[in-house]
Amino acid sequence: MKGKSEKICIIDLFFIDTGAVHLVQDVDDLPFVPISYVILQKLEEWATPLAETSTTARRAAADVIQALLKVVSMLDDLDTEPLYPPLWDASKERVQRFLSEYSGSVATWNKLGLDLEPLAATTVSPPSSIEPSEPPQIIYFNEASFLEPDGTQLPPIAHPTRTQMVMMAAKDSIRLLHKCGCRSAIFGGLACFLYGNTRVPNDVDLLVLLPPGSTVTVEELKLNLVVLNPNHFFTTPSKDSLPSYCILWYRLNDDPVQTDKTSCKVDLLLPGTMNLPNLPSSLIHWDEGLPLVPFSLLLLQKLQAWDDHRKSKDPIKWQRQRTDMEDLDGLTSLSAIQLLRYSRPWSDTTLFNREFQKLTKERVRFTDASTPREYPAGPFYQSARGGL
Repeated sequence: MKGKSEKICIIDLFFIDTGAVHLVQDVDDLPFVPISYVILQKLEEWATPLAETSTTARRAAADVIQALLKVVSMLDDLDTEPLYPPLWDASKERVQRFLSEYSGSVATWNKLGLDLEPLAATTVSPPSSIEPSEPPQIIYFNEASFLEPDGTQLPPIAHPTRTQMVMMAAKDSIRLLHKCGCRSAIFGGLACFLYGNTRVPNDVDLLVLLPPGSTVTVEELKLNLVVLNPNHFFTTPSKDSLPSYCILWYRLNDDPVQTDKTSCKVDLLLPGTMNLPNLPSSLIHWDEGLPLVPFSLLLLQKLQAWDDHRKSKDPIKWQRQRTDMEDLDGLTSLSAIQLLRYSRPWSDTTLFNREFQKLTKERVRFTDASTPREYPAGPFYQSARGGL
């Protein structure tokens, strides 16, 4: 009928062979499976490889799991009989992986009947000593005061996708930097992807946070990663920079010929470069077991990258503005952008120095006055720019 619209919903039907039908409870004349079954189903969704799902779906599943675990922690006399034993058996390894990436209590999981062993405290041992005749020497710091990332190493993937390889590169880089006493946080395309963008990241960009008083250079840190893991890290000379500058790469194997399917770049930057701040631990955002720069900083860094690339006289760099635009379009369509309307962190000097604030305002004014040809997305997203 004209003026009326149909409302539909999807109904998923699942069949499980179980002899524990008595665990299904009626609530307001509706049958409900046990909360433990719902949690383990969501855990199965979370454990789905990135090649078959998205970070957004995994993050949503993790949020549901953590919320339900809080409910479980408050319940007494929870029935531990499994509704579907095969799901329980497959869940033990998934739970260990989940605990390695998200804080949680083994006791809460054990209330579901999984009988997990308490997780042993993870420690990071110093790298093995290197003889003076073996250059370069590892620069090692006291790491006691630094936030420890997940030290577990996942089993190798037989044929990783590009995304999986970049994620492996990020995890290995962060782990080894921590061995050198440095915290780090991801920014750039990989951070955009982990926050929810769909564009597949090409490389790893890391903001490296040194211990107080350290004078170590980025080039020394690159050499450290090569020495600590020569099978996966190597460097090549830069073609258009200073002779002392080298490019750090992560590779899946040590074949002499590497392609974009077997290797990716890892860029290490120190605070002060590209207006990046000396980020406090409290402002690091953790996702998928990886440390990220705050969303607001990522957004303005991407705006800066777009502005720098559109002004570049280098044809290759000039072309990169299209990728920057794609990332900006993706970031400003995420739900996280709405929070910036209220938090308005743009004047926070912990994240944005005065010069960066000034340049950002100029960039925003340019986007407001731009034609679609100059800036296809139009004005810089009113929903995000409050306070700029």
